Amino acid sequence: MNYKEFLNPESLRWYLEDWDGEYKILSENFRLYPPATEATSFFKRQVIIRLRSFKNPLLLFFCNRFILELEELSQIINRYYLKPENYGKAIRELFRIGKVLGLKELNIHIVCSVFQWDNSYLARLMNYVVRLNKENLITNPRQEINKMLRFAEMTDNNENVKSKYRTIRKLFNVLWFVPKFRRAVKIVAKEINLREFEITEQDLKYAYK
Repeated sequence: MNYKEFLNPESLRWYLEDWDGEYKILSENFRLYPPATEATSFFKRQVIIRLRSFKNPLLLFFCNRFILELEELSQIINRYYLKPENYGKAIRELFRIGKVLGLKELNIHIVCSVFQWDNSYLARLMNYVVRLNKENLITNPRQEINKMLRFAEMTDNNENVKSKYRTIRKLFNVLWFVPKFRRAVKIVAKEINLREFEITEQDLKYAYK
């Protein structure tokens, strides 16, 4: 079910507003936002519970059963998927990269929706990704991404989030020795447009709406 089928035109009045030549869909009463954030938060909690239930969560990413379970869990948030052109600027770039990598569109929407409907995740993503050096990212992606993750851990004031950065860094360095993963990272390094992650006035309006 896409967002047009889900939204009720009787209760939601959508309009287009031109921000510096870029059209974005807005709602006058933002009734969609609360249920979308609640569904996204529930989805994230369920994923984390499953990860913590295994002694070695790294193995789950090589388990087809776990991937299928994630896809089943995604039904919680699939009614809030947007058309790619209606995602925020940074999320549209994530979607494009996912297509370049040849990922299933369903899985791309799962990742995009988590960032679209969670401002804290999106703000951190944009704040740290934009700090990457494109040249260094291409020549030595492992070093540059580790540098970004260490910086994120050092500068975040939430201890729980800091531990997540450490986990992500460990996971990244373990997966680096998997050829398929390493090739994917190198493709992303070449393809990604870092300017799309710059925080704009429109992003601040979205964050504080």
